[in-house]
Amino acid sequence: MTILISGGDSFTYGNELADCTPKHFSLTTWSALVAEYMNWSYDCTAWGGHGNSAIARRTMTAVAKHLEKGNDVAVAVMWSFPSRYEFRFRYDTQERDAPWYTITPWTHERDQSVILDALSHFKETVFNHYKRNQLTAQTTGLADFSEHFFKDVGDSEYYELYTTIKEMVFLQDWLKQKRIPYMYTYVDDFIFAPNTKPDSYLQTLYDSLDYSRIYSSPGFYKWAMDNHYPMGATHPLELAHEDFARLLKPWILQNF
Repeated sequence: MTILISGGDSFTYGNELADCTPKHFSLTTWSALVAEYMNWSYDCTAWGGHGNSAIARRTMTAVAKHLEKGNDVAVAVMWSFPSRYEFRFRYDTQERDAPWYTITPWTHERDQSVILDALSHFKETVFNHYKRNQLTAQTTGLADFSEHFFKDVGDSEYYELYTTIKEMVFLQDWLKQKRIPYMYTYVDDFIFAPNTKPDSYLQTLYDSLDYSRIYSSPGFYKWAMDNHYPMGATHPLELAHEDFARLLKPWILQNF
C-alpha cells in the first residue's frame, strides 16, 4: 500500500483540531483526508512553527526512511509562510529538533500584547504556548540572533521569496530524482503574488518550478479566512480541512 508523506507546518500537523495532541498529529487535516480518499496509509512529518527549510528537510528524511524499507510513497506538501527561517545552531535550542530551530518575527518579539492582537479568538493554551516560546528564545539567545537577522537580512520580501522558492525547487528535484509522485500547495499565495518584481536570479527559480505539480489556490489559510470558516485561536478548524481536501480530490485523482 502507498504511504502518503505530508510535509508542512501547524496547518498540516493539525494544531487546534480536536484529535491533535502535542505528541501526535491530527487525522482530520487536509492531507490525512487526502490519504483517506486514496485509501493510502499516512505519515505526517509536519510540525507547528516550521519554516520551509524545515519542511523540505523533514519530508526528504521521511521519504528516504520509507524507501529504505521498500515502501511505495507519495508526497503532499503545504508550504509555510516565507518569513520563517530555519538554522542549525551550535547550542541546545530546547526545541523538538534541537539544535535546529525556525525563527520568525515573533522569536524576538518581547511584547506579549502582540500575540494577543494576532489571535482570532483567545485561547489560553495557545497564548501560553507562544509565551513559553518567547521566554525560551530570550533565555537561549535565539531572540537576540533573530532580532539581528531580521534587521539585517530577514525583513526583506526578496529574501523571503528567494529562500522559499529555492526550498521548493530543491525538494521538487530530489523527489523527481527518486521518481516520487508529489503535489505542492501552500498556506498563503504571497509566494506567487509578491510585491517585489523578480530579478533574473529570482525569476530563474520561479521558472524552475514544475507548476503542473502545484495546486493553485489562494492558499489554505487565506482561503479559509476569506470564506469565513470557523477558526480556533490561529488556525482554521475541521470544516475548512474537510472542504479543502474535497477541493483537492479531483486534482489528486487526475495527477496521482
